[in-house]
Amino acid sequence: YGLWEICFLIRGRQVYRVANQDYALGPMDLFITRPDEVHDSHEQPQEPGALYWMHLAPPSGNRRFLGQSAADGRMLMARLSALERRQFHGSRLLRDLFQRAWDRVDGDCQLRRMQLTAIILEILFEVVRCGVSDQGEISDPDINRVLAYVERNLRLPLAVADLAEVAGLSESWFKAKFRRVVGLPPADY
Repeated sequence: YGLWEICFLIRGRQVYRVANQDYALGPMDLFITRPDEVHDSHEQPQEPGALYWMHLAPPSGNRRFLGQSAADGRMLMARLSALERRQFHGSRLLRDLFQRAWDRVDGDCQLRRMQLTAIILEILFEVVRCGVSDQGEISDPDINRVLAYVERNLRLPLAVADLAEVAGLSESWFKAKFRRVVGLPPADY
């Protein structure tokens, strides 16, 4: 209770519901819930995938927050609170930071805990940056057209060749471009 939840989907699809609104996450999407917001998967089946997930207690009183002063901790959480969208596209840097954090979870060494704290702080900076930057919107019109097509046709079997046609590209060029822009091969997406 009283915790922020940050989910970062690396692979697969997930659906979350908050206040009777569904949020369909795809690869490299972030999803944030604020403290005490009731949310669930709305009985949607969970498909195989990879998801980083963390709970974060907001700073309280004059206690330090992730090694930062209480004032700096409150400022960082205010930036997180100011994000207009709860779902947006993450970055490759964020994926790498979550993996680095995961690699340091086990172990009692004080140095590892300090490294983990620093990485979590970097994760929060990158979440805020992704949430306010234009990176949340893919600027490539060919790939945007394909992503919109996929969203409209989620229940249909979609072949990569058909998606390449929607993009107006050869299949090999489409695969390379999609991977470069989205961060995953189109078949994985």
